[in-house]
Amino acid sequence: MIKHREWMKKEARPAAEKRVKAGLVLAELSKELKVDASRDEIQKQIGFFKQQYGKDKKMLEQFDNPNVHIVTLPIRMITDKTC
Repeated sequence: MIKHREWMKKEARPAAEKRVKAGLVLAELSKELKVDASRDEIQKQIGFFKQQYGKDKKMLEQFDNPNVHIVTLPIRMITDKTC
């Protein structure tokens, strides 16, 4: 248990903090640059993922979740476009 805590403190936490900071910077940059993901782009991406994960019922259910269409996927797509 002590090794796990040390690993969390020395490696995992700094890596997580770095990812969060990078995500915040990209989010602000995408707002400034007015980067967006259209409904058509989102639907195409969902179709791609459904084809890719076609045999995994749990994954397919996630792509039918409205939250994925409205929040999760668009944010990821906008971040990817901003990079």
